[in-house]
Parts: sequence; structure tokens; C-alpha cells
Amino acid sequence: MSPKRPAIYIIFLSATLTILLWLLSKPTLAAVLASPFISLGQLAALLGTLLFAVSFILASRTYLIEEACGGLDRAYRLHHQTGSWSGGLLAIHGLAVAIGYGLGGAPIYSLLTGNVIFIAGEIGLLTMAGIVVTIIYFKIPYKYFTLIQKFFAIPFAFGIYHLLFITSDISRYQPLRIFIIVTVALGAIAWIYRELFYRFMAPQAAYAVKAVNDKGAGIVEITLSPKKARLAFQPGQFAYFSFHSKSVSAEAHPFSFSSAPNDSELRFAAKNVGDFTKDLAKLAVGDEVTVFGPYGKFFSELDPNMESIFIAGGIGVTPFMSAFRGRAVNGKNDFFCSTHSTDDCVYSNELTMLAAVPNAFKLHLHESDRRGHLTADIVEKRAGGLKNKKIFICGPEGMMNALKKQLLAKHVRPENIIFEQFNY
Repeated sequence: MSPKRPAIYIIFLSATLTILLWLLSKPTLAAVLASPFISLGQLAALLGTLLFAVSFILASRTYLIEEACGGLDRAYRLHHQTGSWSGGLLAIHGLAVAIGYGLGGAPIYSLLTGNVIFIAGEIGLLTMAGIVVTIIYFKIPYKYFTLIQKFFAIPFAFGIYHLLFITSDISRYQPLRIFIIVTVALGAIAWIYRELFYRFMAPQAAYAVKAVNDKGAGIVEITLSPKKARLAFQPGQFAYFSFHSKSVSAEAHPFSFSSAPNDSELRFAAKNVGDFTKDLAKLAVGDEVTVFGPYGKFFSELDPNMESIFIAGGIGVTPFMSAFRGRAVNGKNDFFCSTHSTDDCVYSNELTMLAAVPNAFKLHLHESDRRGHLTADIVEKRAGGLKNKKIFICGPEGMMNALKKQLLAKHVRPENIIFEQFNY
């Protein structure tokens, strides 16, 4: 993890501080060892709550978080990880407490205990388990998936009430109590901002649909005209688009810009992979759009004096189109566009013309149906080697993971492999 992305270090230090404060709350180390399951349950509860709050903070879509994570896509991946760790730790808390008290006497197994504080903790665990099971085991449309995620505030609220008011180390040791209160307060503020105030306070611009262009292969490119000031962005960035149309849900979805930053109009492309993207073809000229952003740091490490390799799979071509249309790259860059067939490479003609300009990038079109999957061996051979080159990848998750593994096996430095990934 680069020092330019300090989020993981901050999370690690916060977890370490939680453990240290918890140990300091104990009269002796012997008290910890005397009841190992109870101690494990207490520590798991504290760390689980910490990471629960952190997951809310990481999903706030603020520029401060984006800077700390090195990109909003990385922030959301870390959000998913911390959320998973939090759920696992809170499950350990419930199990350890049950074992520590004995299955017959553990309050977690009795909603009829009569103790409101215990009941709050039980409701928190049960509602979290219900939400997680629903997300994992049921195929849910995106609009309902985002709605269900909002309900994580319920177990968070019940869990905080349980944690702060139960007789425990937090109630007895003020430094630990203050640290936990500050952490959960930040998490609560982040959730409130994201759910209630983001649409009003986030950077945004008003646009209207000018054209809907069917590119074939299930891909449409939407052209938008600014209603007032244009949105300023860099090649490789993306935004959240919220459509005010009878044909398309108003739920904001992320798409990369495919237009050049200096274009008077804004363009993005989307592939039909679900109800929402399918409905984009139904947009009408004049439909209003709110564009939130921009976000992303995909090309922030692009060095014009250094040879680079660009690899796109399918609709992952869009951030590269923004760079090529804006002449942000030169002849030191190789671009590999991998699609199933010639018909799927909807930008092939334009890419060929852009690559024909003097000192432009070198274009490599790859058809996987005819040549097999694009591999690091193929990239290395056609690009004349991989040493000391930055490699930018955007495409299906399976393709990116496979290429990253192959590139690492060829001793490409991890910091030289940069990819944009949004799967949420």
C-alpha cells in the first residue's frame, strides 16, 4: 500500500489503539486470561463496531476518503472488506459470549430476557445476519440491493446502544469510551451525509440528454449537453448519473466518461447487463440528468515520459476513449482492446483513426473468440516487454484478476499494475 493511500494504515492504527485501550481497561492481564471466551467476545465486539463505523465512512463518497484510498473504487473495495470483517467479528462476539456464559445462560439466545440492553444487542446481531444472508444468497436487482444496504443503519444503531450502555470495559474506562464514541459518531455522520445530504451537497452539474447512440453489441453511448456550467474532469474519471426520466430509475449509477475533458458535451457508454442499463436505451432527448462528481484516479500515475500499457476488456474501453479523444497519450503507449469478436469492438473504427495520428498510441485489437483470452505473454510480446512500464487495466473482474496474477508472475512490480474496478 502506497503512502499516498494512507487509509489502510489509519484503519490498522485505529484497530491497534482499540486493542491497547481495551487491555488498559483491564485491572491485570490475568483478568483477561481468566475468562478467555468473554474476553474474546468483548474484543471482537469493539473491533467489529470500529470496522462497522469505518465501512460507513468509506462509503461516504467524499473527496477526503477518495484521497486517502487512492480512488473511490478502492474506497468501495475497502468498504466491502471492512464490512465483511465487521460482520465476522460481531458473529464471533455472539458465539464467544454464548460459550463464555454457557449456552443455557447466554442472553444472546433469549429475546425474552427482559433486559433492554441485551435485547438491543440481540436485535443488532439478528438484523445484520438477516441483511447479509439476503445479499449473499438472493439475486437482488441493483435498485433493491442499494435499498437493502441502507438498512445496515438498523443493526449499527442497536449495536451502539448495546455497546455504550451495557456494564463493561467501556462504561468503566473513559479513554476507551471516548474513543469508541468518537468513532461511531463519525460513522453515523458519514451515513447521514451519504443518505440524506449527499444529493444536495455533493459536487454536481445539470445536463440534458442530447442523443442516445446504439453502438451495437448491447452498448449505448449517451451524449449530454450542459444546462449551465460544464463538469470539469480528467481522462479516466467517472461520475454518478441520476436520470430524471419516466423510463429510467433515478438511482444514481457510476459510469466512466468516454468524452474528452475539453469537449463541450459529455459522453459515457453503458453495456446492457441488467434492468437499469437496458432502460438507458429508452432515454428521450431532453431528459434531465444530474451528474455527481467527478471521481477516480485511474490515470493519476500516468507519466508522459514513461512507456505505458493500456488494457481494456469489453465496456472497460470507455475511460481509455476519454484519454485517446483528448490526446492525453502518445506513441510510448500500447493499447490492447480485447473483445469476444470484431462486432463487439464497437469503437474499433474510431480507435484505428485515433491511432493513425502521428505520435499516437499503438493499437492492438484482440478477438478472444478467435485467439483465446488475452494473456500477459501476448501483451509482453506485442508491447516489446513489460519492464519498467505502468500497466493500466479496466474490464471484467475475471479478466483483470487473471492478468494481474500473470503479470506478477512475470515480476511486474505490484505498484505498476493499476486497475479500475467497480462491482457493487
